[in-house]
Amino acid sequence: MRCTSCKCDKLSSDFFCDQLSDECDHFDPQCINCLVVHLAHAAACPRCSAAISDDTISRIRNLHVKRIVVPPETIFAPSETGIVTVNLLDGQSYAIPFCRTETIAEFKTRIFKKTSVQPKKQKLIFKGDELVVCVCVC
Repeated sequence: MRCTSCKCDKLSSDFFCDQLSDECDHFDPQCINCLVVHLAHAAACPRCSAAISDDTISRIRNLHVKRIVVPPETIFAPSETGIVTVNLLDGQSYAIPFCRTETIAEFKTRIFKKTSVQPKKQKLIFKGDELVVCVCVC
């Protein structure tokens, strides 16, 4: 699925699956990250401007908080160097070295060079949480 706000291809789990309001009769095609940014400015559906309840806003924010957002300048790992095993959906595995001064964005670029999977389509999961490069100012 593609977010209508950030124009990135995302998994369906990256979207709020319920209607935003009882007045809405549509699905909002914005990812949770973009929806949270929108809700910081207006408590209304970005598509039809219907009012969104405080309970729904709270549910959306809770979904957002469950994700780990890593700023681009954040160090990837505490050790000097290491090996990360990258598993693709088709079953292929790659052992890719990293160093602690490397950012998530840089590491995703190196994964792309090895696997041909575009960085925006990669999901890095550490201890069950997705590592995300944050490029927005919330």
